[in-house]
Amino acid sequence: MCRPARTSLFPLAALALLAMALWSCSSTATPAPSPSPSPTTAAPLATRTPVSTHQWILIDLPPGATQVQYGAEVYRLVCRDCHGDRGQGLTAEWRATWAPADQNCWQAKCHGESHPQDGFKLPVAPPIVGKPAISQFATANDLYEFIQNEMPWQNPGSLTERDAWGVTTYVLTMNQIDPGPVLDAGTALQIRLR
Repeated sequence: MCRPARTSLFPLAALALLAMALWSCSSTATPAPSPSPSPTTAAPLATRTPVSTHQWILIDLPPGATQVQYGAEVYRLVCRDCHGDRGQGLTAEWRATWAPADQNCWQAKCHGESHPQDGFKLPVAPPIVGKPAISQFATANDLYEFIQNEMPWQNPGSLTERDAWGVTTYVLTMNQIDPGPVLDAGTALQIRLR
């Protein structure tokens, strides 16, 4: 007696789940960032990326954390590798604290000219602490706008407002400038940096 072949529902269910997952990812994917302007010429304000509302940084702080504490954590997770643990920049001294294989940031297949497709060419990141660094900005609001629009280098404009204000407060405190209890557009305009 001939029996019909048994068909398993598993492959069909797996294909359906895969299709749903791919559809979900494609419908929520963020567009690829446009190339960033060179550090000496900022893009005109009209062509800059709008402020991100997508939180991609996983911050794990107690609910009562201050803006400076929040900014210190964003700095640690996003800014520190390039700008140093003390804001000294991407110095040989700072890179010497890393694993030997990671100390040459500009080697091929890392952040040099022949970086992988998902990588980016890394400039020499400057210090962000000290009078020459901070006096490039007239006010703390100008510093915030630079951080919001130009950082991080590989994905400018990807920080949320909260992230950028937090980093701004932290950079100010690194430079012994009191940002006050809450830094925002109104209070930041009052803090002169020159």
